[in-house]
Amino acid sequence: MSRADKTDQLVGANLRKLRLFQDLEQKHIAAAMAITHPTWQHPQIVSAVECGQRAVTVGELVDLAGILGVEPMVLLAERLDLKAAVG
Repeated sequence: MSRADKTDQLVGANLRKLRLFQDLEQKHIAAAMAITHPTWQHPQIVSAVECGQRAVTVGELVDLAGILGVEPMVLLAERLDLKAAVG
């Protein structure tokens, strides 16, 4: 597995953990992201990212972090501490 694939899976897994911890649905993330990233208008995009099947750009990573109320590096954390990340 390539480094990029591992990063995609890590970001996706952390996105899912944070989304569920905050009791958000994929459609909520999709709607918020679609404001600045029109390709995110469908919840299927969020699902693809969470499964590691779709990479995110740096801009998307920053916006996802903003929506979730965390620093962008949290989405890249290998050992995610949800309580510390969200506050």
